Amino acid sequence: GVSIPVGLDSSHEPVYLPVNGQNYLVAGDWNSNKTALLHALVLNGCASHSPRELSFRLADCKQGGFELEEYKTAPIPHIECVRTGVTPRQLLDFFKEAYAIVEDRYERLTEARVRHTDRYIRNIDEYNIVAAEVDGLEPMGRLLILVNEVQQAILNCADEYTATPDPAYAVTAQELTKLIVKVARTGSWAGVCTVLLADGWQIGNQYRLFRDYAPYCADRILFRTTDPGILRALLADIRGNLCTDELYTAVPALPDSHCLYPGDFHPPLRIQVADLTPKERLKALERIRETYPFERKGG
Repeated sequence: GVSIPVGLDSSHEPVYLPVNGQNYLVAGDWNSNKTALLHALVLNGCASHSPRELSFRLADCKQGGFELEEYKTAPIPHIECVRTGVTPRQLLDFFKEAYAIVEDRYERLTEARVRHTDRYIRNIDEYNIVAAEVDGLEPMGRLLILVNEVQQAILNCADEYTATPDPAYAVTAQELTKLIVKVARTGSWAGVCTVLLADGWQIGNQYRLFRDYAPYCADRILFRTTDPGILRALLADIRGNLCTDELYTAVPALPDSHCLYPGDFHPPLRIQVADLTPKERLKALERIRETYPFERKGG
């Protein structure tokens, strides 16, 4: 499997996030440094894994999309595409492309299963084991789909009653939600992960997206927030029980670049995520490009 170091725990030991088909939900208030985790996933993932093992597709729904601009100007082979300033229509197309990748991987798994009836090939791990032993099968790497400020695209969707919406917004929240959840639900066995980062989603169409998406999440990551809806949803364990009142009331006091990662930990594990400057990120991108100058994208 593939895991990405995302930060340090209270004992200064590295914390790894597995990306073998899991889905994650990252929530917190505006300016709580959720995007520090996004950059940690991309930079640490690219630094620790070959593009044949791990690749990324990135989208930023924030107006202007400046958070991901450097991945356009300093491209590296791990990153298959970067979309910034994404409208609802563009996000719908982005996830249509992602689902097409899932379907293509499904076809490859099916073909391998038909050709090698003596082997168990039910998922990407079993496929890669066979691909390493026989000729004619190309290994598949993990694919991580990262969407920043996804709630903004949901907010900007035109509803069914809009007479003549702008084509860029002529997408209903229900249509977009259904496709995002479809990719999360079907991508796990094919090594396709989704990570949605958002704030303020406790009402309306935003809530519907995360209500439908949450059942397919391997886990939830919570940054500093005072939103009671986010706290109740993200600090509940798998049995629906809330964490302690002490933890519940302490969350808004989390410092920047700290987060809570429920995982299998009760109470959730607290992580410190390094918040690199744009200059530091560009240096990291240059080192990655020097390490993998001729590698092809994975999967």
